[in-house]
Amino acid sequence: MHFSRRVAYCYAAGVFLWLKNEKMAKHTRSELRLVQPSFKQYQRKGQLAVNFLLRKKIGEVPKAIYNKNVGWIDLVWGYEGTENSDGFGLSKIYKYHKEVVSKLSNIIKSLPVKRRSKNRIILENNQYRVVIAMATFEGENMWLLSAFYLTQKKKS
Repeated sequence: MHFSRRVAYCYAAGVFLWLKNEKMAKHTRSELRLVQPSFKQYQRKGQLAVNFLLRKKIGEVPKAIYNKNVGWIDLVWGYEGTENSDGFGLSKIYKYHKEVVSKLSNIIKSLPVKRRSKNRIILENNQYRVVIAMATFEGENMWLLSAFYLTQKKKS
C-alpha cells in the first residue's frame, strides 16, 4: 500500500500555524481554540458539522464526528496552506481532497483502528488513512482530526 503525499494536517508537534492579518503567527492548541469561534450547536452532528464549517470557513466543532473505536473527534476549519507541507484542518482537506469532503463523517465513522498510542490513533482501510491526535484544552482531553491521506495500491 502506498500513501499519497497530499496530507491535510491540523496539528503538528503541538503548535498551530494560524494566518492572521496576512502574517503567520504560532499558537498552541489552547490558544488556537481561544481565537476561533466554537460552534457547539453542531456537536455530535457528523456530516452536518462538516458541511457547516465548509459554509462558515472559520471555527471549530467539538465532538463533531464519532468513531466507535475512538469516541468523539473534534473538527477545526484551519488554514488550507499554499502547498502540501503547510496548512491544517478541514480547509486543507477540502483543498486537496474535495472528493471525500461530502462523505468525510462516514469515512471516519467506518475506519478501523490500525495503530494506537497514548496520544495518537491511526484509522485505516485500503482507501483512507486518518490520524487522530490527543489534545488538551482547559484540562480536558479530546481527540482531534490530525491528518487525512488517500491510500493507493502500488502499481506493478
